[in-house]
Amino acid sequence: MCGTKMNLLKQLIEEQAGQVLQESLRGTFDLNLFKTLKSLGQIHEYVQGAGLQFLGEGLGRQVYLLSSSKVLKIVGNEMGVLQNKDEIEGFRKFGHTGAVAKVYESNPEGYWIIMEIAKAFQSEGQLKSETGLNEDFMIAFAYELTHKRFSTETFRATMSNLTSAWTKMAQTLPAFQHRLKMLSSLTTKGHELLQKLYLLLTKYNVVDIARWDHWGITADGRVVCVDYGIIIKK
Repeated sequence: MCGTKMNLLKQLIEEQAGQVLQESLRGTFDLNLFKTLKSLGQIHEYVQGAGLQFLGEGLGRQVYLLSSSKVLKIVGNEMGVLQNKDEIEGFRKFGHTGAVAKVYESNPEGYWIIMEIAKAFQSEGQLKSETGLNEDFMIAFAYELTHKRFSTETFRATMSNLTSAWTKMAQTLPAFQHRLKMLSSLTTKGHELLQKLYLLLTKYNVVDIARWDHWGITADGRVVCVDYGIIIKK
């Protein structure tokens, strides 16, 4: 009897967990039907009639809210196709690191992608309030990694060596005194950003991402790179 009760309790917990994980799509959007649409015209027509919330439009894409944690990005021109394919390729390369937003579904031609919501920082001030960092610090950190003035074999070694190097430089250069203060007062998100910046720069040779507007936060509070452009060193 006890075993039966435990099994029923386990089943109930699993069902409730499944309900939490199974997000409801907005409006009348049917993903299975949507995936059968071939032309860009059909795709736009279907989305406009599905009742999805329109979030905004860039130079190449329109963005719609698909669920509480996912957005749908649909292209409007060739630039949008390239942007979608960049994000698909970026997730393929870097997704396992947690450094970029997740891509859940995509169209083979790059006409649309379904991605995790990741809102870019709106200002350098927002970056600082969330992470304790500013762009000057990020650029200086990236400079040290790319110029390899000390061992960067691991992130922990990098942080230790960075502190030692900057402590010496702070004796004569005020800018490094300020950076050391930031280093000692990192928030959890700041530490997370530096770890991911370290990975992308040292392990995957991505460049030009040490700027505040290249980073943002997901719906569940993770810091991710939102604009990496798949710029790889040769």
